[in-house]
Amino acid sequence: MVIELLFAAALAVGANDAPPLAPTQLEYEVLRNGSAMGTSTLTLAQSPEGDWTLETQTVGTSGLAAMAGASIFERSQFAWRDGRPELRHYRYAQALAWKDKRRELELLPGDGGIAYDDGKHAGRLAFEPGVMDRHVVVLAIARDVAAKAPVLEYLVADKDKVETNRYRVAGSEVVTCRAGRFDTTRVERVREHAGRTTTSWLAAETQWLPVRIVQREPDGEVIEMVLKKLPRSPGP
Repeated sequence: MVIELLFAAALAVGANDAPPLAPTQLEYEVLRNGSAMGTSTLTLAQSPEGDWTLETQTVGTSGLAAMAGASIFERSQFAWRDGRPELRHYRYAQALAWKDKRRELELLPGDGGIAYDDGKHAGRLAFEPGVMDRHVVVLAIARDVAAKAPVLEYLVADKDKVETNRYRVAGSEVVTCRAGRFDTTRVERVREHAGRTTTSWLAAETQWLPVRIVQREPDGEVIEMVLKKLPRSPGP
């Protein structure tokens, strides 16, 4: 019933345009400070009914991450509006041996706005056309880099607020990894305050989805995702 309501809402706001990306699946190695920590699989799919999903499953396979049974699952349901993903439903779940986290966003029918719930706080946000969850921003960036868009700015609903996330193209670089050698476009997250930095390297061979991502924390910790092999179709 929820799926039907969300799909009806997508039709009502005139979304589900022609998609700029095709269904695909990407597999990454995850490293912490240069050492293998786990694997991550990103799957972009379209159902026979026409709705779109983006899922990312990250599992700890080495060291403390494996001992703690660490896993992160993100799933976004969205519609394409003007070539960008628009929020329908988002779920985040993180599991550790000693602590779990969850977060959920849902577009409500009519003018109900966006419901959010993180297990501690719940409420509603105003819906604005083109708003997306943080998970699908990677799709919006891929589309805009492919189109050579001059501005990379996205309206993102996250936790208990809607804010604008900004990125910039920082040049071209060659990236060599297990999946091969790629001519990439480097994209950096623009933040108002110094601290965490996020850099992605995007390639045409992956529809401008990341070949490599590096996140540096204020304490010096570095988390890295690197493509293991070229994408394949996720199938029906």
